[in-house]
Amino acid sequence: MSPPAGPIDAGDPATASVLAFQGGGFLAYFSALMACRIEEMIPGRQPGASVAGHFDLLAGTSAGSIIAAGLAAGLTASAIARIMQQNGEKIFPRRKILATAPGILGARFSPKPLRDILTAILGDRRLGDLDHALLIPTINESLGKPEIFRSYDPDQAHISVVDVVLASAAAPTYLPRHKIGDHHYADGALVANGPALLAAHDLSQRFRIPFNAQRIVTIGTTTTPPQRSWRQRFTSWGVGGWFAPPPRLLELMLGGQVELQAKLLAGLAPMELVTLDDHLTPEEARHVHMVLADARARKVLEDVAGRCADGVTPETRDKLHRILSRRRRHPAFEDVPGTGEKRPVLIRRPEILPHPPA
Repeated sequence: MSPPAGPIDAGDPATASVLAFQGGGFLAYFSALMACRIEEMIPGRQPGASVAGHFDLLAGTSAGSIIAAGLAAGLTASAIARIMQQNGEKIFPRRKILATAPGILGARFSPKPLRDILTAILGDRRLGDLDHALLIPTINESLGKPEIFRSYDPDQAHISVVDVVLASAAAPTYLPRHKIGDHHYADGALVANGPALLAAHDLSQRFRIPFNAQRIVTIGTTTTPPQRSWRQRFTSWGVGGWFAPPPRLLELMLGGQVELQAKLLAGLAPMELVTLDDHLTPEEARHVHMVLADARARKVLEDVAGRCADGVTPETRDKLHRILSRRRRHPAFEDVPGTGEKRPVLIRRPEILPHPPA
C-alpha cells in the first residue's frame, strides 16, 4: 500500500474516524502488522509519527486492546508489532505436546509476562492520562455483565490502563481473571470481539457525531476455514465435541459475533467503512493459533499480512488515503448547560509527536 499524494488536511470537524482491533490472542500480531502497513501510507510521514495521529477514537478487544492502548499511549504501530514479535513466546511459552490446549484445573498461562510487558510500555498511566479517545470492552465476571472502559469517562479516569488491558485480555482457561477494585473481569471477546460497533455507537451517542459522518477502519485477526474432524461424524456433541481442539464452540462464538457486529455496523451506513482481514489456507491454519507465538507462527502471520496488504483494492486504498489525509482530534470535556454535568467532545489542537520511542 503506497502513501497518497498531496498535503494532510485538518479535516471536517463534524466528522470523526475510528481504528478498531479485534481480539484473537497472538493472532493479533497480524493486526499489528496491518496497522504498520497503514502507518506507512501516511503522506509525508515524519519519524515517530503514528497511525493513531489520524484516528479520533481507538478501540481494541482482548489482544487487540494491547495495540489500541499502545497507540493511545503514543507508540507507533511498528513499535507495537516489534514488541509482539519479540515477546510473544514469553507470554505464550510453547510446550511440545498439546501445544494449544487450554488449562484444565486453572489458567494455563501466568499473566506476569504480559503484565511486565504492558507495564514497560504503558507505565503507570491511568485512563484519564491518555490524550486519545480509547475504548476497551471487557466482561465483569463478578456482576455477569459487559463493562466498557473509556478514556473519556470521568468516572473511570483513575483506572490503570495496564489493568484494563489485562482485564480485556483475560481469555478463559488460558489466562486468569483479572481483578480491578472489588470485581473480577474476563476477556472482552466474550461480548464484543469486534469493538468497532461500540466505537461507532459512542461517537454517535457520546460525541454526537452521526454515523454518516464516521470513517471506520477495523482490523481482524485472520479467519480460519472450517476443518474436518472426527466430531463431524456425530450429531450429538458433549464436552469433547464442543471443546476438543480446535474448540468449535469458541470458534463459533467469537467468529459469529464478529460477523453479526459487522453486519450491524454496515447497516448504520458510516461515511467510510474499511475492513482489513484475510482467510488462512488450511496449511497456514495448521501453524497458527491464539496461543502459538513461535517462529513458524510468526512467519505465517507475516506472510498473510503481506498478502492482505498487497491485495487491498483501489477502492479501499482510496478510502484509507482519505482517512489518512485528516488529522485526529483530542478528547476534552464541555459543560452541559443547565445540568452541572460534563460531556466529552473532540477538539483540534496542535499535534504533538509521540514521546515513547518508535
